[in-house]
Amino acid sequence: MASAEIRICNLALAVTRSSRTIETFDEDTVEAQVCELHYATTRDLVLSAADWPFARKRVALVAEGTPPAEWAYRYRIPSDCIAPRGIEDGLVVRTLDERIPYAIENAGDGNGLVLLMNQEAAVLIYTMQAKNPNIYPAVFVEAFSWKLASVIARPLDRDLGLCRELLQTAEAMIGRAAARSFNQEKHPASPSSPHFTTRLN
Repeated sequence: MASAEIRICNLALAVTRSSRTIETFDEDTVEAQVCELHYATTRDLVLSAADWPFARKRVALVAEGTPPAEWAYRYRIPSDCIAPRGIEDGLVVRTLDERIPYAIENAGDGNGLVLLMNQEAAVLIYTMQAKNPNIYPAVFVEAFSWKLASVIARPLDRDLGLCRELLQTAEAMIGRAAARSFNQEKHPASPSSPHFTTRLN
């Protein structure tokens, strides 16, 4: 039976109106080659597009090195971090002005990125690089497969009109999937001020 990765690729191929499917990435076919080439990058792009609950992770950060003068702490970003979503300090509902500020920059050692902030004992909430497709909910699989289709359509010599249509549809489906995922959770009520937010993002 085909792996979950291959099933996602075959969904994408179907969306591009291909009559061919693949069984593995090792096949000597254009379909297998373009799917393998674009699969991981497209997955990470879709993961970075929203705060997906299935890919949300939190990690207590450990200060390292000397931060620039304008910041008090320098933390290494976890290697599996696709996109930081916020810093946890016990409060869930905050005004935009109260959310903990941070900056991201290169670690300078060729081994990743660092977070700069003034929060001691920080806990980072982030979207992880979820590589196991068996944990993907159906709405994510659908959105991911359409996004992958929009990426591989041109290498498969599909016409530009279809490529544009696939891209527009994919972006809309990612937005709808993200909204459905958000609505599946129970979020705290917002304060009366319109500047309050119920979510770290």
